[in-house]
Amino acid sequence: MPSVREFKSVTSCRVLIPAPIVDRLELTLKNARGLETGGFLIGLRRGHDIELSNLTLESRGDIATPTTFTRKSASHRQFIIRSWNQSGGLESLVGDWHTHPRGSGTPSQADMGAWQQLSSSKVDPAVGIILAQKRFRVFVSKKNGRRLAVKELSIVERSDNDIVYGLS
Repeated sequence: MPSVREFKSVTSCRVLIPAPIVDRLELTLKNARGLETGGFLIGLRRGHDIELSNLTLESRGDIATPTTFTRKSASHRQFIIRSWNQSGGLESLVGDWHTHPRGSGTPSQADMGAWQQLSSSKVDPAVGIILAQKRFRVFVSKKNGRRLAVKELSIVERSDNDIVYGLS
């Protein structure tokens, strides 16, 4: 398991989540039937700030159990490539999301491993969203040498149109 450190090099990072994405995530959690589900997050980077623009959802071929979710479907990759092409290279993979239908939403060793893999593949910093019992937990992870630095974000601004999470 990668070791975890607090950010030292990133002093500000905000993640904007538009209301339609919040609504989709809440509906997906509600309809998950007690199984984990998830997908990838697509967005735009503006310095250290990230604005989510879309996400992938569970597809045929993915594996969902009460305690794990594994993205196996090629549809996730195809959706990310299509988003990149349609946006002229502005929208790209910025992280992942999944549910923890049982528990607090604390990142597991598997979650940390997935974020380490995302950060190692140039998705840095990466956003990780864990939905647990209607509670959003938003994290950013950044590779720091061989170590993974992870920080949970908190809500810094909320409107009818979006929620902004940031470092406090």
